[in-house]
Amino acid sequence: MFQIPATRPTAKVLLLLLIALGASSCRDRSLNLNPHVPLVKTAKQQKVVPCDTKITADINTGGVDLDAAFLCENDTVTWQVQNRHSFHVKFDNGSPFQHGKSDFTENDASGTVKGQYDKLEVYKYTITVDSKKPVDPQVIGGGNP
Repeated sequence: MFQIPATRPTAKVLLLLLIALGASSCRDRSLNLNPHVPLVKTAKQQKVVPCDTKITADINTGGVDLDAAFLCENDTVTWQVQNRHSFHVKFDNGSPFQHGKSDFTENDASGTVKGQYDKLEVYKYTITVDSKKPVDPQVIGGGNP
């Protein structure tokens, strides 16, 4: 019989290595205690995000209170600004709103979000408040199964 001399610390390290390798090899396997009942895969983890329906223009910065607004299907979204101030919202590359509505002003400040998304979509837009420099926030819609 062939023997390799080993010190106690080396043997402990090897034993711990074997235990770690054995434990990690079962990490992706599920334990099925009843082989007659099939395992069911669970859905992806989901988090609830509140829907934004009001976006307020900031007359001091020329921007908005929400740099990324979350839109929910079929909700009505309204841009707001203080009295006697003007704004113009423009979506240049697609619109999250029904009928492709892409322009909003203080006189036409609301739009209804599309009813169905195939995937999560991000829409950048520009907003100009009074005569200030345009700002480009975004809205995010979709993501529903």
